[in-house]
Amino acid sequence: MANSFTQNQGILTVSSVLTDEKVEEKRIQSLKENIREYMAKRGVEGLVKVYPSKNRFEGTVNFIRAYALGAWEPNNLSSI
Repeated sequence: MANSFTQNQGILTVSSVLTDEKVEEKRIQSLKENIREYMAKRGVEGLVKVYPSKNRFEGTVNFIRAYALGAWEPNNLSSI
């Protein structure tokens, strides 16, 4: 049954945490677009998420807590 949903493929999400004090929405959108362009040039499909936060650890924790696709939750997360 799971194969009928994923068609034998996974879902990739690339995320970034911005640690500036004040991050404008324009900067977040620009970063998302840059990541999407980078992925597209390499033939990689996926979702892009950008989280502003006070520090990298807090941003990563917020991403993990918030990330899901409806009722689907990821079964693998990695951070660089």
